[in-house]
Amino acid sequence: METMTASAGGSVADASEDLGDGLLLRRARLHDAAAVAALLVGAHAAAAPAAGAAADLDWIGIWARDLMERPHPTMTAGDVVVVEDTGAGRLVSTLNLIPQTWAYAGVPLGVGRVELVGTDPAYQGRGLVRRQLELVHRRSAARGHLLQVISGIPGYYHQFGYTYALAAGGGRTAWRAHVPAPAPGAAEPFRLRLAGAADLAALDEIEQHAAARSRLACVRDHAAWRYELDGRSAASALHSPLLLLEAVGHDARAPRPAGEGRIVGFAVLGNGGFPGTPPAGPIARVRRFEVAPGVSWRAATLCLLRHLTRPRCAAAPAAGPAYEEVRLALGEDHPAYAAAPGVLAQPLAGSAWYVRGPDLPALLRRVRSVLEARLAASLVAGYTGRLSLSFYRDGLRLRLERGHLAAAEAWPRAPFRAADACFPDLTFLQLLMGYRSLDELEDVSPDCRVSQPEARLVLNALFPKQPSAVWPIA
Repeated sequence: METMTASAGGSVADASEDLGDGLLLRRARLHDAAAVAALLVGAHAAAAPAAGAAADLDWIGIWARDLMERPHPTMTAGDVVVVEDTGAGRLVSTLNLIPQTWAYAGVPLGVGRVELVGTDPAYQGRGLVRRQLELVHRRSAARGHLLQVISGIPGYYHQFGYTYALAAGGGRTAWRAHVPAPAPGAAEPFRLRLAGAADLAALDEIEQHAAARSRLACVRDHAAWRYELDGRSAASALHSPLLLLEAVGHDARAPRPAGEGRIVGFAVLGNGGFPGTPPAGPIARVRRFEVAPGVSWRAATLCLLRHLTRPRCAAAPAAGPAYEEVRLALGEDHPAYAAAPGVLAQPLAGSAWYVRGPDLPALLRRVRSVLEARLAASLVAGYTGRLSLSFYRDGLRLRLERGHLAAAEAWPRAPFRAADACFPDLTFLQLLMGYRSLDELEDVSPDCRVSQPEARLVLNALFPKQPSAVWPIA
């Protein structure tokens, strides 16, 4: 059973649950940070012995301690949950929740990001991760989160109601030898420097403009931007330098031109909120790259690549060597790839986010305005009718009136023979997130089927495929 006891501060309820055999599931406290970090490093080292000594995984412990010990824009140490072996007096399993806001085509959604999952090998197979996720899912729902997401072990989180429904990573690589020099006599149109606190408003404006390209995008307030700037430990693998592109004059002897010094773009180097170690060797990884409206993507992309592949660039190590390789890990699709096709020719393999949508009717109602706008611009503008969707165990029923979503309700039994369309497992979430089109889902799964031509038109109108490249809060 779950009991409520006073937290260390005396003002926040701290849920704990007796799991039997001396194991206690509880909210972590600030003084647990070192033990949580050690547990995670040990658990991950045991899971991947080929990766080398535990020292190679120190970045995991640093990340965990940063989240618990340093000021964070969305979470505290209490958002970490642990299982404690009270007899042995040690922590044996843990995971955490990083609350954040993402926007679905501009509509803000509460999202709970689950990360840093680890269990002592001696305690595996007891369902401890499942019990912790159940608790975290309840907490996430209580905060109004309509989605939970994880970047984690391949195949593992399907058992907890997650499915791959959002692209993560992927991109293009450029080598130093392939980056062209400026044309003879031409000066660079931009200079690059590290961002400071005074630059954050300009960064946010550019990021908001860029978000329109992505079905889902992470929303940052000033505190979140400040955290990206200087909130993490310098030793953290997630510490990601922010580089600014500023406009410059073409003739240093001429009077200062209008707009010179204006921030016209930015780039996020390093991990950019994703777990993992930086690439070995003289390799730069760019996780976010955006420019302001009206700025040439080709000019900005080539300028960035030249900056990173020449000595003493602003974000290089102290010795200032040039990077031999630049990996633009900006997602499956990005304007920079098309802007420099001969330079950014080698593809980078991507992955995907696990996504959980426990209340699909509420999620659809939340994004009603987006769905109605899509319908209004479609071949079935002003549509009136019902749409019954079976997921084979349960499903959804939608009612549309003159192009408006009048109702979105759960369909508890959802017999497939009575449905207008069927989506096995959690594939409807892939359609909703824009990760896969209806045609693509039908190609890979015979159980995905549409019984009526009219239903196909409505589904394609409501849920077109659209890529996302989410830069998450970590």
